[in-house]
Amino acid sequence: MLVFQSACDGQPKKLLDGALERARGGSRDRLLSKLQSAHPEERAAAVKALAEQGAKGAAAVVAHLDPRGQGPSTGLGTGSLELLEALKGATLAEAAVERLAPFLSCAGIESALAAQLLGKSGARSAVPALLKYLDEPTAFGRRQALIALGEVGDRRAAKAAAEKLRSMSEVR
Repeated sequence: MLVFQSACDGQPKKLLDGALERARGGSRDRLLSKLQSAHPEERAAAVKALAEQGAKGAAAVVAHLDPRGQGPSTGLGTGSLELLEALKGATLAEAAVERLAPFLSCAGIESALAAQLLGKSGARSAVPALLKYLDEPTAFGRRQALIALGEVGDRRAAKAAAEKLRSMSEVR
């Protein structure tokens, strides 16, 4: 669950729960408009409500991902982490690979979450991006990428993943 801190007193706000309850009954178009809200709790609630709507709602969230963390595509600035987090419980289509794979080149947790989501999607088209990500020795989410390759279950990737696993100093 996403928790926001008050700028004044540092206490967790309960606004997200109320915003989420209001958002759950909303149409997809109304929820998409909430992604542009100036209020973080409304954005987070809209993202979560969309992700809970099943494949179509998750696809709408995926369409708003921006690995550069810029521009009006998310309305969240660098808040793509909110979108990725919300997708953890969603059903993702193979089409999500095109929007998720660029996050593998992000620094930090976004890359690990993207690897996790790519594996969860089960999309074989994610294999080349995941294997390339494993070539980066300082990649934050290499473990998640290996797990993702196993979840995808592509036999062709198994041999390559095993070779990469043997060469990873942190698993020796």
